[in-house]
Amino acid sequence: MDVLDNDVAAQAIGEVDDETQISILEELPSRDFKDIINKLPVSEIADIFYRLNPDKIKEVLRTLSHDRAIKLERLLVFPEDVAGGLMDDNYFRQDEESSVGEALARLAAYENQPEVIFLTMTDERQFKGTVLVKDIVGKEYTKSLREFISSEQYAKPEMEFDQLLRLFAQYNLRSLPVLDKGKKIIGVISIDTILRKLEEEEEEKNEAI
Repeated sequence: MDVLDNDVAAQAIGEVDDETQISILEELPSRDFKDIINKLPVSEIADIFYRLNPDKIKEVLRTLSHDRAIKLERLLVFPEDVAGGLMDDNYFRQDEESSVGEALARLAAYENQPEVIFLTMTDERQFKGTVLVKDIVGKEYTKSLREFISSEQYAKPEMEFDQLLRLFAQYNLRSLPVLDKGKKIIGVISIDTILRKLEEEEEEKNEAI
């Protein structure tokens, strides 16, 4: 770990299983630990939070910004096998009144461009639909993003994994927003998260045999 830049280290930690993440994080010196915690998505911190030792838990809480601490608290409310426990707080949102050109201009600033745009109402930020980035590339800049909505599917935080799996399969989804009671986006579940959860369940079945 010493030879790795902390940006690279955070990315590497994000790609290993939970037990390995915990092992690595608990061995890190305080300065590196804080730096990497600030670079990890809140959803990944939530997955391992209660399995860290008490001192590291306190250090996480001292390190996180107010906004990220609130997001962590929200994620910790839900079990790991429902939408609220599986969702990520990183997603690309665009006003439903936006044009293709406006969306592409914003996307150009991203090093790792998202596959999906979530459209929301101008004032209330309520979810209106999902647009696939591939569907707007090469299209007229003046066209409205609303013309390219491919799905209006969403999940409630308490939706169980089996229901999520059926939604992804039935509608061939790449990503699914999780909405609160006011229909505002509180997180997003990607197809990668669904596949990873399936792999974990398969491993657990094999270990039980």
